[in-house]
Amino acid sequence: MRRIPIQFSPASSKGDHPQTGSGRKINAIIEQDEDGRKFVKRAPGLTRWSRALGTRTHTRGMIAANTGTLLVVYNAEVQSFNSAGVGSVRGALAGTDLVTLARNNAATPNVVGVSPASGPFVLSAAGAPGAYPDADVQSPIAVCFTGGYFFFMYGDRRCRASGLNSTAINSLDEIKAESSAGAGLRCVAFRGQLFLFCADKIEVWQGDQPNASGFPFNRATIIERGIASTNSVAGWENEFAAELIWAAPDNMVYQLRGYEPFRISTPTIERDLQALTDKSSLRCFVAAHNGHPYFYLKSATFTHVYDLLYSNWVERKSYSLERFRAEQCVYHFNDWIIGDELTGDLWRLDADTYQEGNDPLVWDIESDVTEDFPMNAPVKRADFNFVGSAGAIGADAPTVAISWSENGGTDYGTPLMRSLGDIGKYGNMVTLKRCGRMGSHGRKWRMVCGDRGYIGLAGGTMFLG
Repeated sequence: MRRIPIQFSPASSKGDHPQTGSGRKINAIIEQDEDGRKFVKRAPGLTRWSRALGTRTHTRGMIAANTGTLLVVYNAEVQSFNSAGVGSVRGALAGTDLVTLARNNAATPNVVGVSPASGPFVLSAAGAPGAYPDADVQSPIAVCFTGGYFFFMYGDRRCRASGLNSTAINSLDEIKAESSAGAGLRCVAFRGQLFLFCADKIEVWQGDQPNASGFPFNRATIIERGIASTNSVAGWENEFAAELIWAAPDNMVYQLRGYEPFRISTPTIERDLQALTDKSSLRCFVAAHNGHPYFYLKSATFTHVYDLLYSNWVERKSYSLERFRAEQCVYHFNDWIIGDELTGDLWRLDADTYQEGNDPLVWDIESDVTEDFPMNAPVKRADFNFVGSAGAIGADAPTVAISWSENGGTDYGTPLMRSLGDIGKYGNMVTLKRCGRMGSHGRKWRMVCGDRGYIGLAGGTMFLG
């Protein structure tokens, strides 16, 4: 019999037609071991770290208020959590939109936030939220902190600075992103510099010497790319891999290299962005787990995940959704704490969980199209190199549903179920026999597993008669 390898490309590609995609990777990651072998594994699950008191839902923003306190802004309320996940209600805060948050280096740090819909506010690790104490803050759309100053961004491209480690504002300490003709959308502190994101350009300011106006930073350079929306940038967060990534109005995703925007999006992602009529619904956030720094690009209809370790994109879907349920993320208490779009839960990434809370995390992948074939040749057998002993404690041995397509992935046949082996059973072989005949569009395989258990696929082989 003739042997033909079944290959799995590292990136998820659904194409503009099923026959043009190289194969989707949903809730999967690629990992390479020390001897160079690559495995398609299940993405890290979500383990509950804590949850909101009462019935609060939707994480609008999170910040480390101090070494012992995490502040979480939910719909209409703020709560605090200690390192053990014990929560306390801090008080009401109007709104449901995402907020930007920042903290300064005062002896008792000031924590401030901005809701584009409801305006600026202050938070406290031990007290209730309140109105911003200086009316000169006016109505910004975002806030950040760097070099000892809060910076506030406005829709007309103005940026105002606070006093040094203070919430006081002098209305003269203001500049405008004059290189841009578009709206001001976001300010971000990154590499000790101030990035002012507008719809058509990004201005970079640095604090080497005060501006003549009294503003503490001077403009360093201009980046000839804009941002798609206020929440479509991430990578500036403390303890991340120091890689700034954003979605731009040209429906591409860029990573900053030096001061140059480097395109990292694929045609799959660019088509999804092109089809998204309301770019303000985009939200980006980052997290890391087991050496993989992840950038998440999310809307109501998709979530694409960029793994900076291997520079490839995969997809993420929560159970019964077309997107990842996660919303906002912050590094605190030596881990990444992740919020939830739909509930008051707070999560951690966990590769040993195999679920998202109580919901299954469905691993769903497609192979590349195998085209090196004699047409109509019978497929006598197919072997898949799964890691054995995949079962989880307290659960039945996981099973994988395997199906194939003869028309390039347009549709798949009835799946066949195969066990991945219980705990301690390492010799389990995943094999299919009498797998039909090769079609005119080659052979594409699909594998789905929603059961609890470890998944590691190193590839497969077809045997043609």
